Amino acid sequence: MTQICNTSGLWPPAPLCYFRQFATVSLATLPTTLGTTPIWLGGNWSESSSYVITSVTYGPPFNNFLYTCASPTIVSGTNITCTPAAGVGGPYTVRVTVSTQTPITSGGFTLTKVLALSYPAPTMTNSIVVTYNDGSTVTETSAINLKSTLGGDILAITGTNFGTNPSRVFVTFGDTLFARVPLVCAIINVTNTKLYCTVPFGDGGPHYFRVGTGYSESTGNDPPNGTTVQWSAFSSINIKYPAGPTISKVTGCDVDVGFGTSSCPTAGNKLIAILGAGFLGGSNDTTDKPVVTVAGDYCTYVSHNQSVINCIIPRYNINHSKRMHRAHT
Repeated sequence: MTQICNTSGLWPPAPLCYFRQFATVSLATLPTTLGTTPIWLGGNWSESSSYVITSVTYGPPFNNFLYTCASPTIVSGTNITCTPAAGVGGPYTVRVTVSTQTPITSGGFTLTKVLALSYPAPTMTNSIVVTYNDGSTVTETSAINLKSTLGGDILAITGTNFGTNPSRVFVTFGDTLFARVPLVCAIINVTNTKLYCTVPFGDGGPHYFRVGTGYSESTGNDPPNGTTVQWSAFSSINIKYPAGPTISKVTGCDVDVGFGTSSCPTAGNKLIAILGAGFLGGSNDTTDKPVVTVAGDYCTYVSHNQSVINCIIPRYNINHSKRMHRAHT
């Protein structure tokens, strides 16, 4: 219990003490749509002509002005009632601001407390519409087999309690134990029951994903981080990237012969281009160089992107009975 007293020595001479205490919240789970049902902050509250409740806000501990509970009113001297805003996430810290309106006392004060004040966690249906980069669209209910490691495909996910703010909803891919940092599907648009996100660069699988809502301390494409993000269960639908890298052709020597390098000079020192897919290994960073071998020896790296590797072939090793090459990312 917090005791606030007027000790200014002004009239009236005896200190004025007001007892205020957070006890309970009658509606612990808030609506994600615009709130119309008031919540009650139970406790021991009093109000006089000197002090009035000017605002009730709530949010993360470092930002408890995130949401406003409108029209705060003291009822029967024991409860504050106010109407919550539409939102997501939690649990949140509640902040009650009290100010003065007479010269008998000066200043005001603020009371804060972490309560189990949360919006409901998101849920997902077991049906996702995938729009691939080639324009084709398919509805999946068990597995999504992506056509490229490049990403860029659009997922349409239906469910509940997504909210309407794209900056406060998150979709991440990973295994259920999060053995590695999850990939983030960038949010395009969201309503309370449907969201759209863009699949990131990636590889491997199966990956399982979930939806989170709330206030994240992370920025950009980093996975959401914060104690007020609420997560759905992992989806029963998994996502797989195509196996890679794959090689479709080798060019650069006197005669292009598909996968082979038999027309290249045995002395080596010849620039070749290896065509295929998946050479970025799920990353958009071309500084992560692939390793290429030709007939068992390294092909000296020159440059690469997602679909082409340029390298200089080594001198032929006569101890190798076959000429072949492989690319590793």
